[in-house]
Formats: sequence, C-alpha cells, structure tokens
Amino acid sequence: MLENYQTSGKPLMQEIMKTALTSYQLGEIDFFQFVNSYENATQIQLEFIINLLTHNLLAIKILYYPK
Repeated sequence: MLENYQTSGKPLMQEIMKTALTSYQLGEIDFFQFVNSYENATQIQLEFIINLLTHNLLAIKILYYPK
C-alpha cells in the first residue's frame, strides 16, 4: 500500500489538485466541484498517512514487544 501511494496515489492526488485549481480559476467548475475534488485528493493522502501509521505501529510492536 505504501509503495502504491508513491507510484500512483501521490501523482494522482497532485494531478487532481492541480486540475481542480486550474479549472476553478478558469471558471470551468464551481466552488462546490473544486472543494469536492480537493476532498478526494486529500482522502488519498489521508489513506496513505493511515497506512503509514499502521505500518510503523506494527514495526514498533515487532521490534519492542517484550519476549
């Protein structure tokens, strides 16, 4: 999941944000559509952060769990 974010999730998130901002500035979309697009992009980023947290917590348990 973490590698998938780096290869496809992050570029997709950045493209969504860039396209939404450009489209809004040119008047092609309204504010609601702009916010919706940004929300979708931040959801991709949030899922990555949650997956990273889960990965790190698992690594900590493996390394420091009393035997």
